[in-house]
This record gives sequence, structure tokens and C-alpha cells, in this order.
Amino acid sequence: SLLGLNDSGETLESLLGLNDLQVRLGEFSCSEVVREIFDLCDTTRSGQFSSEAVLKVVARETLVFYPVDNTKALEDPVIPLILREIEQIARAADYIKHRVPYAWIRCFDKLMASKRDVYKLSEVETLARACGMPTSRRLGLTQEVLEMLKYLHNLGKVMYHHEKSLSDYVIAKPVDFIIRPVTQVVCEYSLHKPAYEAEARRMGRDWKDLQTRAILSKSLLQVLWKDHTEKFDLLVSLCVKFGIFVPLRPENDGDLTSFLVPNLLREEPLDQSEMARPANALTCLMHFSSDTRLADKYGLKRPDLSNGFLPSSLFSSVLGQAMVWNQSTSGMEPQLSKRKAILSFGQHKFLLRELKQEKCFQLHVLVKNPKHVLERLRSIVSTVIATCMPNLRLHILLESGPHCVNLDVLISRVDEQADMWFGSELRTLEELKREFRPWLPSKDLLSAYDIFVSYRHGDFDSELVRKTYDVLASQVVGPTRRGVEVFYDQVRLKPGRRFDLDFMNALLCSTGAVPIVSLHALERMRKIDRDSPEDHLLMEWCLILELQLAGRLKFCVPLLVGKVEEGPAIGNFFASDPLSTLPQVVPTKTVEEVKSFLASKGLETSRELESRTVQQTVKKLSKNMAIQACELASSHGKGLAIDSHMPFFTLYERIAQEIMKSLRVHADTDVGHSRKESQAEEVDGVRAEMQTLERREECKREDQRRREEEELRRWEEEKQRRREEECKRED
Repeated sequence: SLLGLNDSGETLESLLGLNDLQVRLGEFSCSEVVREIFDLCDTTRSGQFSSEAVLKVVARETLVFYPVDNTKALEDPVIPLILREIEQIARAADYIKHRVPYAWIRCFDKLMASKRDVYKLSEVETLARACGMPTSRRLGLTQEVLEMLKYLHNLGKVMYHHEKSLSDYVIAKPVDFIIRPVTQVVCEYSLHKPAYEAEARRMGRDWKDLQTRAILSKSLLQVLWKDHTEKFDLLVSLCVKFGIFVPLRPENDGDLTSFLVPNLLREEPLDQSEMARPANALTCLMHFSSDTRLADKYGLKRPDLSNGFLPSSLFSSVLGQAMVWNQSTSGMEPQLSKRKAILSFGQHKFLLRELKQEKCFQLHVLVKNPKHVLERLRSIVSTVIATCMPNLRLHILLESGPHCVNLDVLISRVDEQADMWFGSELRTLEELKREFRPWLPSKDLLSAYDIFVSYRHGDFDSELVRKTYDVLASQVVGPTRRGVEVFYDQVRLKPGRRFDLDFMNALLCSTGAVPIVSLHALERMRKIDRDSPEDHLLMEWCLILELQLAGRLKFCVPLLVGKVEEGPAIGNFFASDPLSTLPQVVPTKTVEEVKSFLASKGLETSRELESRTVQQTVKKLSKNMAIQACELASSHGKGLAIDSHMPFFTLYERIAQEIMKSLRVHADTDVGHSRKESQAEEVDGVRAEMQTLERREECKREDQRRREEEELRRWEEEKQRRREEECKRED
């Protein structure tokens, strides 16, 4: 309307004056604003300006987007504005000013000059040597090539990933290599025709499944990618990594045969019986925005949510990753459509739907404990947006009347023991706790646990424990069918506390223990000598053995994890005889910590504790009735040679089943709840003792502060005395 272009032949070059602008903006428009716009557009100060100048000013000063006429291509006057803006941003970026060896530039130019779109890493190293690398003797050729690839990958010039199945490949032209094959699968088939559509259609059921259910069979994919046979496995690895394909659990644990393609899901009604939510179902909103100020706001009202930003592909990306977790931890068949899904993490069932207008996801948790689902889903969403949309912010909102309350702010207010304003209404601390109790994190340690999971943090070990915990946490046990209580450090340990005392107290009050004895866990133990600082994992294992000898721990089920290989597959733990290389020394400081803890509880230690070496500790632990992970994982994911992106479909469920067998043997009296009750007083005593220790530490700090103040006062007095003596001498 500002340009006022019409069908009379007026062009962007037509000249306008101040009066023309006033007429076009309307007789009631503010003359001062009109004059301001005129001055902005009249860059030549000639008293006239073109409609093109108006368009440029509007695009630069007023709009939050660039209006482009695609029919004019580069002749569109806004295109130069976009290019100029991109150039200015690029020139100001740090990476443009970053100095790199000239040999890197030469190597990159040679990669681009070739018609090839993918290289083996060894080929890039040969090319780099010809270009004058290594330029650093300290790094050497291989390490410098990896540094160069990391730099070029971060610039988006090449693609290189460190995962086992991808680390041998350098993709020089990512668009040519990935986009064309992917668009043979992910496209609107009514508008675009894949190269081998006729042959694909003859596959009948497979083609129909892709069209109607977004399920892509491996055999159909081989037809659609007939031109990419040599790159097939690599392309599948990349598509799984980026969530374009989601491997589906094969029937009867056979070979992998199909994938879900989340971007092809259609608007389909879900089962109404599944959609019916219980009256007490708990609901929250996952709102998205690029506005960092929202993180500090107490909340929003429902109409304000539309000011957020929700990328169109985000829901399908999150749905794909949630499907992976669903398949790894639950046997429930999910229900999926383009904008909503019913899934389950373990036995924690939930409904997730996309609300486009409000720029958020709506989560309905169909079980009593919503925190478990929310935290897992929050982790998935955060991972997805960190990978491709790092400036996007996720805010968890809880509905309360007309208000949507920011959960993170709510938790911080409750932690501060503070009231909170909802608009003009003040809610007291007790009201906040009462209304939002299901969503607030528990700050108290339990008086007893059924299972204590002991592991060392690491990529595979951490994922194994997370997913096994999801399955275990949804199990029931005992005559009353109560939930299983699992001590998992990421859930139970709280900041600001002595975590070593907390995990040892939890182990003392557990019915059984599950130590994860993996090659990764043992790696750090190989470096232990007599004077090494305490190793917390070894401390847990020493305590497990002591509690077993004392009859306080009813069972111990070690999980033995060998080398995690491509396939994916887990090797035999004993194949490389890892226990023989462990140190034959007593870990003195670790043993002292265990002795001190047991003494504080009035428990005696065994004679073996002070003489047991690292090797003997692990060997004795492994002699319990252990679970061999390789036996449970032997039949998983054999269809494609790709690693961590292809899940161990039923591994975590099988591990949980084996653990539950041991637990149920000791659960006839409701997990020894009689034992739990007898231990409750002991745990209360432990807490009281910890509080006493904390008070003593506080008293020590206060005494130290007073001594420091006294020393400072004496120093000031001495300084003053010397000054006075100096003055006397001067006199």
C-alpha cells in the first residue's frame, strides 16, 4: 500500500514527491511520520525518490523479513539488500578473521575442484601431504588433517563426523551428496516424481506403506536409491544421524527391514480410545521462542504464546528421536500422525501434539508421575534444537487459569522459599507447592531403594543406564504392586550436597546393586596406584562387597559390557581378558573412605578390605551371577553396518527383565519393606548426622573467619604503631 503500484504501468523507477507520499499513506496519517519516511527515502536530497527507494527503506527499517519476488530472480531490488546484509554479517564473524595455514586453503581448493563429492579419509591425507602438510611437527599429518576438517565442517564447507561408521569419510559437497538422494524419498509425490517411481510403484505394499504410513522398507529404498548403490550404507547412516530416517524394531528381533520417515507422516486421526485422557491427566506446554528475555519471565497468558517461533520441521525431528526412545524402552506400539502422537517411555504413556498457532507442543502425561516423561522429552528437544537451531529457546509452561507459568522460574521461587505473582494475584509458597506438586523436583533422598545402579559416565554406559532406568522405573513389585525405586545418580543426587556420602548412604539402604562392569569403566582403574586419589566407582564396588559380606545387600547382578562395535554389536567382555591388566595394588585412599563411612554407621569392615587389590575387587564382584550384555544384544540390528544411530531395540528391556528376576526373589515381603521400615530410623539418624556434620563445618568456617578478622585487626594495629613510631623519629 505504501508503494501504491497499480496496473497503469507505474514501475519501481517512477518518482514520488512528499505530497504523493502523503496521499498514499492517507489524509489522516501523521505529517511528522510522513516527513520522516520521506527524508529516509530521499537519499539524493532532490525532493523526489523512486518506489524502489521506498521498498529498500521499508525492507531495511520496518520489516522483520525480506520481501522477495521469486519471478524476478536477481533483478528483484531486494536481493542486493540481502546479499549486502549477509556480507556484512560474514565480515564481522570471527571465523572470517581466523588465520589458517595456506596449505589448508590449497587442500580445500583441490577438494572443490574435483567432481567427486565424497573421499576416504586416507585420500584426503594423501592430498594434504601434496599440498604441504603437515605444517606443524607437533600435530603430525593425521591430527592436522582432522583439525582442518573440523574447521571446514564448522564453516559448512565440508562434512566430517567422528562416529565410527562415518569417521572414514569426508563429504566434500554435502548438498550434492545428501540432498538429492533424500529428496527421492522425502518429497510431495503429487508434485515431484522420483527417478524410479514406476519401478517403486510396482512394489505394491511397500509403496503404499510409504505413502500412507511413512514407513520406508529397505528394499524400496534400494530401488529409490538405485543410482547411489555404492554410497547406500553411508547415506543411511547420515539419514539416521540427522533423524530423517528412524529405524523401526524388526519383528522377532530379526534383521532391520524398515524405517519411519517422520517428515512424510500425514494428518491421520488417532485411536479415540487412546486419545481419551483421564480426568487427572497432567498437561504442560513446551513453548519455543528466540526471545532470551522469556527465560526470566514468571509466565505468559495464552494469547501471548503466538509471539513465539516454531520451525515447521521441529515436531517431526523431535518425534523421530522420541520414537527411538520409545522403541528402546517400551514394547508399546506407538500411534503417530503429522501433528500428534501417543508414545511411551518405559510404561510412562503420554500424548504429544503440535499447536501451530501457539508456537508450542502440548504434552499430556497419562500416568501419575509426569516429571520422568517431561525431563526425557526435554532432553530430546534440547538436543534437536542445539544441533540445528541453537538460538531457539525452550520454555516449559504450566497452565493455571489464564496464566502459563514458567516451570524453571517456579522451581527457583520454591527453592528460595518465596511467593510468586500471577499477574495481579499473589500465590503463597504453600499454594505453589500444593498446585504444582507433581511437577516440582523431589529434594529428599529416599529412606530405601530397591536397586542401586553403579556405573562410570561415558557415551555408551550413560545411555545404557538411562534407558534401562526408564524401563526399571516403570516396573511394579511385591504383593501391593508398588513401583520399583531405583537409585540413578542423575535423578537422585542433588547439587550442594556431599554426593559421596549420599551415594554411599543410598547403597547402604538398597536391596540390591547392579554394577556396570564395562571396558570403559575399567579404563581409569588401570591407572590407579597405591597413592592415587579415591576412585568413586571403585569406592562403590568395595562397599558393595562389604555390604554383601555383612548380609546387608541381598543381591548383586553385575552387567558385563564388552567392546561396543559397529553393527551395532557388543563383544564378549572376557574376550581380551580385561581383568588381568588391572593393578595388583591396594587403593589405599579409596579403602580409607569406605572404612570411614562404615565406621560412622557402627559397622565393622571385613579383614579382606585392607588387603584387597583393585584386580581382586573387580574379579570378586564379577563372580556374582552376572549378565553378559553380548548375549542379550547378539541378535540386534544386524541389517546395516552403522553404529550408535541404530538402536539396540530390546536390549534395555532384556537387561531390566534379568535384574527384576533377582529383585522379585527378595520381594515377597514387598521388597523387604519390613527391612525398609527398620532402616527408616537409621536413615533419619544418617540425615541428622549429616546435618550435624554440616553444622560443624559451618562452625569451623565461622571460627576461621573470626581468626582471619583478628589477624587483620592486629596487622592494622601494628601498621598504625609503626607509623606513629616513624612520626616520632621524624619529629
